[in-house]
Amino acid sequence: MAKSSKKTIILTDVANVIDALGISVVTQCAHLAAWEAATGNIAPAHAIIVEEARQDLLLNRRKWNEEELKMQFVSAVLRASQVSIPDKVAVFYERPLVGTIQGYSFSVICDCMIATPTHGGRPKAPYFFLQEFKKGKGDKLDAEAQVLVAMLLAQVQNKDEKPLYGAWLMGESWYFTILNGNEYCVSETLNSTDASHLNKIIYMLQHLKTLILNR
Repeated sequence: MAKSSKKTIILTDVANVIDALGISVVTQCAHLAAWEAATGNIAPAHAIIVEEARQDLLLNRRKWNEEELKMQFVSAVLRASQVSIPDKVAVFYERPLVGTIQGYSFSVICDCMIATPTHGGRPKAPYFFLQEFKKGKGDKLDAEAQVLVAMLLAQVQNKDEKPLYGAWLMGESWYFTILNGNEYCVSETLNSTDASHLNKIIYMLQHLKTLILNR
């Protein structure tokens, strides 16, 4: 008997995922509006490091590759966000998610994942995903498509019908997104070279602790 071939979706454009899976793209999203309204505080020591990283980004945003962007800038932003809570919320890097949605087979590597941890230190229930890309559309993989697929896989895994959170960045530009059921919405661009935008990015990341603990 011939083996049945698995259906796949090429992740070069998020539209491929949206069209194939019938995702509803919405422009008005109460969950996203509440997340964007988050406020917070940045510890003075972290504020100094974040500002140094922002200045480095201004000088090198056209020079850095993806790994340099991650190590030189994104790592400082995540540390300033202080998302982790021992045994409750943890940050993971380069973790795989694999699964099947509507008959389509998916496998993604999550650049960054925020999840509840197991006692063995592995991600248990993922709630937030961040993909970091230096380049834009037309690359072998689309950062937005990967984030959406990661949220869809987490939706299947978590089985709690709660919103999933995500973000992707291309160079200095950040986009935050929420998947709530079949509805998908995306924020306006936040430019992380702008100090006020960067603070907002950090506040939104900080607020993930509250969003996760209140699920």
